[in-house]
Amino acid sequence: MNSALQIIALTVFICGIKIAQAEPFVIYDNGQTQSIDKYTPAIKSPGKASLIRSATRPTKIKIAQLPVSTAALTPGKVHRKEANLFMDTPFFIVGADPHSSQWLIQHRNKLKALNAIGIAVNVQTQEQLKLLQKSAGGIPISPIRGGKLAKQLAIKHYPVLVSGRIIEQ
Repeated sequence: MNSALQIIALTVFICGIKIAQAEPFVIYDNGQTQSIDKYTPAIKSPGKASLIRSATRPTKIKIAQLPVSTAALTPGKVHRKEANLFMDTPFFIVGADPHSSQWLIQHRNKLKALNAIGIAVNVQTQEQLKLLQKSAGGIPISPIRGGKLAKQLAIKHYPVLVSGRIIEQ
């Protein structure tokens, strides 16, 4: 999970660097252009080598410490609905309950085929988290508080698989 989140964070960061390196677009030039250097002596622009070095350094993503609980999400039935999410990597949300464990066992081949990322929103102990990962066939699952995520996706129950176009159980 950490490596997947690091890859996502790194991709977003690199895209930001590409935008930051774009040449300025001149709208109007009256020929009396002056350098801005005298107005910004304390600000130094990092060189390209510095930007590339910082982009290739591993980024640490803060993962919630256990226990993790999300009052907005509970085990239950999720009705399939269309979603217009712009994302390449599907993810699934589970908790430390028998329904989630059974769902993981039933869907682990599909989750592996999709390269889905696992999120545990209600888990108390490391043992519960390891049991979830075992049920998922070794797919990494990270504990994350999911209140904002639940609100964004308009969901109240898990387990659930979220892909770019569909939210389903």
